[in-house]
Amino acid sequence: MQIEEIRSAFQKQLFHCLDDAEKATQELTFTIKLDYHTHTIQVQTIEQPKIKRGRSKKDAVLEMETKDIVEIAYTFNQQRFDEMRRHASRFVLITTLPNECDGENMDAIKILKLYKGQINVAMNFSFLKDPVYVD
Repeated sequence: MQIEEIRSAFQKQLFHCLDDAEKATQELTFTIKLDYHTHTIQVQTIEQPKIKRGRSKKDAVLEMETKDIVEIAYTFNQQRFDEMRRHASRFVLITTLPNECDGENMDAIKILKLYKGQINVAMNFSFLKDPVYVD
């Protein structure tokens, strides 16, 4: 379930006592699983006129009742997103190439570029495997 759907559903729901609202927030805390957002859940008490059935009298005084609503706020966590993206884009390359090759220091980035550059050579010679050229 998307956070916006949960948020709109809870903003419409009114709780008649604080205990019910707090219980709902505890259940909601376990329900919301966000990878790239942080969320805060608060219970806010509001006062609103008590609505009775039928038409009210001219000189009737409105009775007020207190109700509780659950508010959910969330923010995008860029640091967590970058961390997960870096983890998901990890590329493992095992090589027997020494740390120094042809008098040049080979770090991980240079080895990766060298490896990925091999595809160009392979594509250039791929036509030799074609049955048309083999005959």
